[in-house]
Amino acid sequence: MHRDQLLHFRSKLLGLRSRTERQIRSINESGLDWSARDSIKELSFVDNHPADVASETFERGKDLGLKINSKFMLDEIDQALAAMDDGRYGQCAKCGRAIEMQRLEAVPWTLYCSECRQRLDAGLHTGRPIEEQVIRMPFGNYDLVKDYTGYDGQDSWQDAARGGTSMTPQDVPGAIDYEDMVDEDEPGQSRRTRSVPE
Repeated sequence: MHRDQLLHFRSKLLGLRSRTERQIRSINESGLDWSARDSIKELSFVDNHPADVASETFERGKDLGLKINSKFMLDEIDQALAAMDDGRYGQCAKCGRAIEMQRLEAVPWTLYCSECRQRLDAGLHTGRPIEEQVIRMPFGNYDLVKDYTGYDGQDSWQDAARGGTSMTPQDVPGAIDYEDMVDEDEPGQSRRTRSVPE
């Protein structure tokens, strides 16, 4: 990469870094540094219905998400600047080939060519929630419907459903009224909600 191109991208990265730092400061100054109690002037959430503080909770969550994203972006920019100082900027960190100039113009903080980035992103998306990676047996890593004689996901669902669900007959295939939703064919269970067939 030519010296002029490096100076161009360094200038872009430093401008993005400055803008991202300002965004983090702005989010903090708008109330994220305050406790929830101080920001909405309530002594406690106990006496409030969740809907009474829903807007404040949503805004606080949104600001927190924006702040996390900005910190992630700042880290990416710093890594790109470090790669520039080491003479690795513009070369893919995975395959070593030159990163496309159009990609660097669009995403100057990238360390990967578009092909390697696509492969990395494809490996991250498994179609399952990320939380399942940390939930271990007996609470995770099994299906709700499983031929297992111990306490399994189906038994857990039945115990939870005894307390009531929001299911209506339209949620259960073949059910016309609430009595059609009861299935008494499992031993030891007098009433249970029928599971959706596979």
